Amino acid sequence: LQQAASSVCGFSPHRTMGLAQKLYEVGLITYMRTDSVNVSQTAREAAAGFIAGRYGKEFLPEKPNFYKSKSGAQEAHEAIRPTDVLKTPGEVSGLDAASAKLYDLVWRRFVASQMAEAKLSLRTVSIVPVKAGMAHDYVFTASATAVLFEGFLKVMPTSVAKKKADDGDDGESDEVGSLPPLAEGDRPEVVRWLSDRKETKPPPRFSEAALVKALEENGVGRPSTYAQTIEVLVNRKYAVRESRQLVPTKCGEDVNDWLVRRMPALFDVGYTALMEDELDKVEAASETGKKMLSGFYAKFLGWLEGAKEPPPAPDEFDGLFGMLSEVTQWRQEEPAPEGKKNRYPGDEAFVESVRRQVAEESEKLSRRQLETLARMCLRYAGQIADAENRLSAAGWSELVESVRNAPPAELMADCFAVLERAGVVGSNAFADSLHAQFGRKGSLSEKQFAILARMAAENAGEGDGGLLEQLKEYVPAAVQAPAPDPALPELMAMLGEIGQWREPVKRGKRVFDDREFAESLKAQFARRKTLTARQVSALKKMLLSYREGIADFAERAAKAGISVPSGGAKKKGGRTRRS
Repeated sequence: LQQAASSVCGFSPHRTMGLAQKLYEVGLITYMRTDSVNVSQTAREAAAGFIAGRYGKEFLPEKPNFYKSKSGAQEAHEAIRPTDVLKTPGEVSGLDAASAKLYDLVWRRFVASQMAEAKLSLRTVSIVPVKAGMAHDYVFTASATAVLFEGFLKVMPTSVAKKKADDGDDGESDEVGSLPPLAEGDRPEVVRWLSDRKETKPPPRFSEAALVKALEENGVGRPSTYAQTIEVLVNRKYAVRESRQLVPTKCGEDVNDWLVRRMPALFDVGYTALMEDELDKVEAASETGKKMLSGFYAKFLGWLEGAKEPPPAPDEFDGLFGMLSEVTQWRQEEPAPEGKKNRYPGDEAFVESVRRQVAEESEKLSRRQLETLARMCLRYAGQIADAENRLSAAGWSELVESVRNAPPAELMADCFAVLERAGVVGSNAFADSLHAQFGRKGSLSEKQFAILARMAAENAGEGDGGLLEQLKEYVPAAVQAPAPDPALPELMAMLGEIGQWREPVKRGKRVFDDREFAESLKAQFARRKTLTARQVSALKKMLLSYREGIADFAERAAKAGISVPSGGAKKKGGRTRRS
């Protein structure tokens, strides 16, 4: 179904299975997640009666058609077919265009599978040019196919053309529409000689239909997983769709090359089929599941170990240790909050621990440790002579450039000052963790800074315009204020009418306090005259749950865009979820 719909309808496997699911749910086709070719006797007899009545008895085969399943096929269900052959595509109503197109394909393929074979006549003409002085003999051919008896082509007239397309016809075929009357020995008159240079072409890219076919032939996955496999490739940017072909991206090629190089046994094309054979042995009780898993796990540990990057050589650390030995004033590590253990030993202690490891356990060194030391050299560049040039000469030029273009520490400190004034630092665990890291290292990662900038912009006051302008240089999207919602003034007025709040509720480690959340919304609206789309959505849900304490709620809710369920809003016991 996935291959045929891709070739005939141009649908992706994912879309095909979604449409097929809808057809199955409304009772038009049988279960679609099957690779069986078995057809029930009842359906076969119904199809025979329809074919004889609609097209004539000559379109019925002498014996009913039976098809052999491919090895390894899962046949828990019948073949994909229309539930009622009398429901022809033209007589089914209520379907959208895409669903109707897929149902037409399923119906025609099923009816065609129960009809007699087509009879074709293939005529080929060979022309041998004769000319004095020719060094080589050449034979030019042309072929034409004539339909002697339509058979199943009566229902599937495009089958022959589609088969040629599916077989990868690259335009080199000698097939023509028709041939004039010719006889052996005829000497046709030359009208024009054509010379066309051809070059060997690389294998074509996989279309989605061709990839499904390849997966099936190699025993990779099952019919129910093909569509999801292709969607994962596209969603994770490993491949893109171009002109109905799947073209690998640079990311996809790099990931593939790394995995195949590092774990060739696990990423061999035949691995999945081999695993299916192992599972079949468990099913047949010729091997226990525990033994099979133990054998796999032992091999997997070996593959995983082989895939690890080799540890950096000890001498790669020597230059960094030499630079850090010039540091005389180390940053003091902030003590951990009461009752918690400080997981970071401090910069000086970290350098000494890595130094000991180089001397005693060099096989356990990691690239991450090496990069951390290089970043420390930049952090203490004020105490290290010509730090940036020395690092660049040692192969760390990209790191030097990224740190050089990073937002200054002063800007990050200003962001935290905004959060401290707004009471976010001290009440928000994530903001506290960022603040602690900044105090320890004096820097944040690019992603962490983007989050910090967004939080600072959301809590900025009227006097923080200069800060927002600076942030725009680094993360403009995070600083851009959402367009004011015209309904916000009314929503905030309704929020102000709530007089009695429910008690806070603890769920797991989180405490949901409606009153506290409402106060934070009021404070932000007072500062910025707007809220984010997610905050507006959460506010509407909260107002709906407190509707009994708000005057003229139904009328005001309609104007403010609050959807009131037909069965009434949830009353006491409801709780507004928010992030």
